[in-house]
Amino acid sequence: MPEHLQDPSGPDGRPLSVVLLHWGRNGAGPRLTYELARALRSRTDIRLSISDVAGTERDADVADLGVRRLAVATYTTARGVVLGLPRLMANVLRFRRFLRATEADVVVTPMYSLWHSLAIRLLLPRRTPLVVTVHDATPHAGDDHVVKLWARAAEIGRADAVVTLSETVAADLRRRQGGLPVFVTVHGAFGDQSPTAPRRAPRHDPPVVGFFGRLLPYKGLDILVAASTVLARRGVPAVTRIHGDGTVPPELRHAGHRVEWNLGWVPEDLTNQVVGDFDVLVLPYREASQSGVLSIALAEGVPVVGTPVGGLVEQIEATGCGLVAASVDPAAIAAAVSHLLDDTDRYAECSRNALAAASTDHGWDRVAADYVCAVKAVVER
Repeated sequence: MPEHLQDPSGPDGRPLSVVLLHWGRNGAGPRLTYELARALRSRTDIRLSISDVAGTERDADVADLGVRRLAVATYTTARGVVLGLPRLMANVLRFRRFLRATEADVVVTPMYSLWHSLAIRLLLPRRTPLVVTVHDATPHAGDDHVVKLWARAAEIGRADAVVTLSETVAADLRRRQGGLPVFVTVHGAFGDQSPTAPRRAPRHDPPVVGFFGRLLPYKGLDILVAASTVLARRGVPAVTRIHGDGTVPPELRHAGHRVEWNLGWVPEDLTNQVVGDFDVLVLPYREASQSGVLSIALAEGVPVVGTPVGGLVEQIEATGCGLVAASVDPAAIAAAVSHLLDDTDRYAECSRNALAAASTDHGWDRVAADYVCAVKAVVER
């Protein structure tokens, strides 16, 4: 029997009681928590419970899972982080009662959040093992606020084991964290469970080259905008469409060729629609651990072009969903995009590969099995 499918039941033969904990309201955290919970719930060797935030965009989906749940109120503004400290302490007491009621064998955090991460040592009795998901071994440029750094350090400092979403992050953590057990899985594909047909060729004329995500310095937007000009010089008729939340320098807003800016927060239920409307997803990053946006492209069958950095190379090569540019610069990005748009056979192959990966080795059943391997090892220590 493969290691990740071994029976993880406790010493008395009962299914392991696993509590998923994530007290974040926005971003990918609630979706990650829901997808992992949905996959774990279907396993007979796990007795699943969840503690999350009430009122997120995944609130109804989590409720429909029918598992034991503690939904807490947190904060909606930066000011509320401080003003809500009394509420946080009340939630700590509620969560500890929840752990006792569920007879928790282990707690798993799918992603850090300010409240649960900073309070993690208060939330968990010393005897309760903790498996932490680490998305980034080191903070990205522009995403290194001191409070975030404290939160991440607090959670890893309490961890009995960590799970990473790429070998790149795992290798970095092993160098930094010494003897802390590190397990590796993948970023599961973000789909809506409905069948998606593979693409034979770009759907738009001219084709749409797209970017989606937070607008941070390491994301390389300036590289993508410059690549749009290179594509035009090569005679490639393409529109570059950028969807994201953040601030764009004025000089960048007015640069490039046929660049469409769509700024602002995209609701969770529209993210697949946004990425699915691209003909090619471009990840022009200067650094990367892995990409959650790529996981949306897998489920939508959208071919991908990424830079040769971090876990992007792992994701693209493992799934066969696209091309890795030769280097991190506009000319290399433009060359890879041009190749995909010109070679319809390769384009169709990347789309088929993406959809196949989303339903197999980058699907959530595989991810859940990897987490089960991690919790079993921690409980048996």
